[in-house]
Amino acid sequence: MGADLVVCTLGGYYLGNYIGSRSGAETFWMITGLLVGLAVGVISIIFLIKYYTEG
Repeated sequence: MGADLVVCTLGGYYLGNYIGSRSGAETFWMITGLLVGLAVGVISIIFLIKYYTEG
């Protein structure tokens, strides 16, 4: 689960950094990507926990 959170967070960071470098607003997009990646990671972990505890 920890690796899932790290991968999603880093993916969001790099995606935000890429979008920011293309649009000129690096800091905004980097922080936005980081937060979105973190949220996706948390939601993914919640789904994993539900999947493995209901079985």
